[in-house]
Amino acid sequence: MTKWIFMVFLGCFQFWSQAQEIEKPALNIDSFGYPDFGDNSRYTDFNVTYGLTNGLDVALSGFYHRDLIAERFRVPILLKKFISQKTYLLGGAQAEWDFRLAGEPPRMDLLMGIGHEVKEGFMMEASFEKPLNDSDVTPLGIGRKGAGFLRLKSKFKF
Repeated sequence: MTKWIFMVFLGCFQFWSQAQEIEKPALNIDSFGYPDFGDNSRYTDFNVTYGLTNGLDVALSGFYHRDLIAERFRVPILLKKFISQKTYLLGGAQAEWDFRLAGEPPRMDLLMGIGHEVKEGFMMEASFEKPLNDSDVTPLGIGRKGAGFLRLKSKFKF
């Protein structure tokens, strides 16, 4: 049994050490916004990523969403640990405000997940988000206070 544990540990160490060889720019800034189609809806995001070490990034993002039923702003602060050149683990915290619930404190979430760049210009993320406070700002589509949920995200860059 000890032999198997050692082999798994050695394999994980080898996998982990390969991730340290990633070379990327130290600071990366990107953003995107859909045009206004005349229905007063707006969807925009920004992302600022800074490489702390090879294979470890800190990211600050912002997502603004406005349509007929909601007007939200979500800000996650994440650490991303690359386990290969295209795959990373992520963890951090986020706050989400609902501007239509005046005076309500933001929902604070703890999140962790995994992301992968499927191919050049296309990435996918899956994260589990657990609320930390008792805010009336519930995740869009969930409608229950205090419920943890899985968020799936994909992004095309062109």
